[in-house]
Formats: sequence, structure tokens, C-alpha cells
Amino acid sequence: MSNPTTKSPTDGPERLFKRGLEALAVGKAAEASNLFHRAISVERSQGTVTRQLRYVSYYGLSKSKAYGPTAETIDLCKTAAEGDIDPTLLLNLVRVYLLAGLKTKALATLEKGLRLYPNNRRFLDLRERIDRRAKPIIRYLGRDHPANRFLARVLR
Repeated sequence: MSNPTTKSPTDGPERLFKRGLEALAVGKAAEASNLFHRAISVERSQGTVTRQLRYVSYYGLSKSKAYGPTAETIDLCKTAAEGDIDPTLLLNLVRVYLLAGLKTKALATLEKGLRLYPNNRRFLDLRERIDRRAKPIIRYLGRDHPANRFLARVLR
């Protein structure tokens, strides 16, 4: 099995992108980030007129996962999501917002995605996983337990 970051003379941008997806799928975000960055560089060096915004989006996501989210990685994903009508690019932006702790922006982007793609299973599943409410005050009791409800009202 070859190392995903080993350079091959036949590595065009699409091949690098696919190898980046494979690396990201097995939790190798730093390697994936490198491969996506190389795909962007090769595409640029070939003088491609129409950029593949998915390369940019996945580069932002993988770099966020590998090294932590930054304004740059958020901008990369945001630029990609605004430039192409693709649900995956919106999902990547939501994921980067979540990694950055920007839950409100993540939810707003998720709601935008659901307006555009109301039956998209990935948007629906992600919405289910993101809890909008604060954790219960007494965590071993349910959220609707009278003690938690009373304490929440008092502390509010």
C-alpha cells in the first residue's frame, strides 16, 4: 500500500483530490490537507479556468481538523460554499463552524442547506446531532425533570 502523500508523476488534481478524500475518511486529516493543497496547486499550475471549489472546501475542512479552525479555513469553506451549489460544500462549512465553536453560524448554514435541500439525509442527520439547548443543570436527571426545569427558570 502506498503512502497517500507520496508524489506520483501521474497525479493530476482529481487523483490528488480522491487520495485526499481517502486519507480524510481514515482520520488522516494532515495528509488529506496536504493532498488537497497539492490538488489546488496542480490545478492552478495547469491554468485551469474553472476552479474546483470542492478542492478548496475539503482543504479548509481537513486543515481545520488537522491543525484547528482558523479564519483562513473558515473563509476557504465559505468561499467554496458561496461559489457552487453543492450540498457537500455547505456541510463542510457547517463542520468547520462547529469545529470553531461557532454553533449559531453552523445552525444558520445548516438551516440554509435544509431550505435548499429539504430532503437531504446528511443535513437532517446533522441537525439531529446538534443540540441547540444548553446541557441540563443536573445532568443525570432528564432535561424535563421538574428539578432541572425549576433550576433553569431560577438561574435564567
